[in-house]
Amino acid sequence: MLRHVVLLLTLSFVAAGCADERGSEANGDSPTTTVGAPATASDLSDWGHETRPLFAAPVWTPSAVSPLAATLELVTTQPVKLRLTATAGDHRVTSPWTAEPAQEHTLPLVGLRSDRTYDVRIAALLPDGETDYIDSSFTTGTLPENIPKFDITIDTDRAAPGVTVLELNPVQAVRDGIGNPIVAVDSEGEVVWYYQSGDLFGAFTGAVSQGPNGTVFAQNHPFGAREFTIDGRLVRAISADPTGEAEITPIEGGGLNVPYHAEWIDLRTVHHDISPMPDNTVIFLSSALHEITPEQRAAVGCPPDDTFEWNPFSDVVVHMDADGTVLRTWDLWDFISFDDLHGNFLCQRQGIDVTELERDWTHANSLVFDPERRAIIVSVRHTDQLIALDFTDDLGPQTGVRWILGEAGTMPYEGESFHHTHGAMVDTDGSIVLYDNGNFRPGTVLAGGDAAPYSRAVRIEVDDESDNPAEWSARQVWDHVLEDPKTGTPAFAPFVSDADALPNGNVLVTHGGLGGFASFQHVHILEYAPVGDRNGDVVWELQLGEPGDEITVYRADRWESLYFGPLWESP
Repeated sequence: MLRHVVLLLTLSFVAAGCADERGSEANGDSPTTTVGAPATASDLSDWGHETRPLFAAPVWTPSAVSPLAATLELVTTQPVKLRLTATAGDHRVTSPWTAEPAQEHTLPLVGLRSDRTYDVRIAALLPDGETDYIDSSFTTGTLPENIPKFDITIDTDRAAPGVTVLELNPVQAVRDGIGNPIVAVDSEGEVVWYYQSGDLFGAFTGAVSQGPNGTVFAQNHPFGAREFTIDGRLVRAISADPTGEAEITPIEGGGLNVPYHAEWIDLRTVHHDISPMPDNTVIFLSSALHEITPEQRAAVGCPPDDTFEWNPFSDVVVHMDADGTVLRTWDLWDFISFDDLHGNFLCQRQGIDVTELERDWTHANSLVFDPERRAIIVSVRHTDQLIALDFTDDLGPQTGVRWILGEAGTMPYEGESFHHTHGAMVDTDGSIVLYDNGNFRPGTVLAGGDAAPYSRAVRIEVDDESDNPAEWSARQVWDHVLEDPKTGTPAFAPFVSDADALPNGNVLVTHGGLGGFASFQHVHILEYAPVGDRNGDVVWELQLGEPGDEITVYRADRWESLYFGPLWESP
């Protein structure tokens, strides 16, 4: 009886966007704009125990960066867990229950499709195990024109579940100085999440990942990186502080600007990758400039017209605390011999952060922390290496390397050599999965041979458990090759691209830059259920781009859910 009294009393809030238990449509202001001001728990304290309503009026604030998301603010008169169910026609999204009972709630509503009005049921789990609810609605907006149509072929029984996150058009973003969109598509190819960087944060946004606190991290060129909520609210903007004098400051519109500085090394910017650690610290790629002698410069062998007195910059892995304190750094200058391994691009005079006087030596482009090895695995593109850097308890500059695979390797490797890699990651069994772009692969035309260049995904098994490093070894156990269906030639993506091991044993391969620097740039993404030591069954497939198009993808990832982190109850 009490429950019915509670529900009837909620009708007094219908004009602010509520509905009765029969799910009738909300009246009053549209919840696609902020409605009123959120109540607080103290605002409801005057209600008597047997007559107070369970809910105050829900307040919806549409995301400032996405037409598909909103933030819900809601107050209840007693601590409860909440769950959101949004329904529009035959599309339904249900969040998990919140993990802990509370009275003041701020929740994201994500996973919705564009141009729909969703009936949203806000369910509350009471302390006695009973449930109550209130109904509201939210209308999504229209996606911008730079979002293409996604036609996905999928074997739903064999593909890994979840949404596929695509980092669209990074090459175009850097070239044209415009923000690029990050989208998540569901199993039907519908966009259900969207994020696009604004002018405040620069052009290219990439390396998007889920953090342990339920936030999203991303690198953004040319300024640094950012942390934001899944509904698009900025938490932190991370940028280099060369002077060491900058302080944490608030950003207009929300969030904090967090500068970083290390006393022992001059760090430049954040580039290519940032990865949250389990303790909510972060590791990311930065760089440092090094002076070389005229003799070292001459040994590189640049063309005669390159008379500039240039210096190389190396990549630096940075471990940073939440307040911007740099805890550890690993400068690749200390792990690779510049005199023995020049790489392929020291004579290049323009590019990302490259000038006639500052040249890109190592060009690392991905990093991941391996908790079992207590190491950071780094993909070093220009020197064709995978490097495992020791992660010790000591703070400050780090000097320990566990092993190197590829050029100047420190342990035997059985398999085809890899060249100019991207996206190296560690699977749960300790193997390394990476995208081998194949630039300057021996025997191909780019290396003076006759064969066509090609790219592939690779899985490498690393045996480094022995206490004696002399017994360590690595071998290729699976790879993927593809004939580009658009051109009939071997698939070759000389830049960007990605390969990810999925929880069900499949591998998601992103040929993100097919066509190279030609006018026809296109994308082919496949999920393989591997069979044997090469390829396997395609269980998920997406192609983007037609002749005349320019479209690239930096990385593609499969997220189990858009609702993640400690806010939500585990499945």
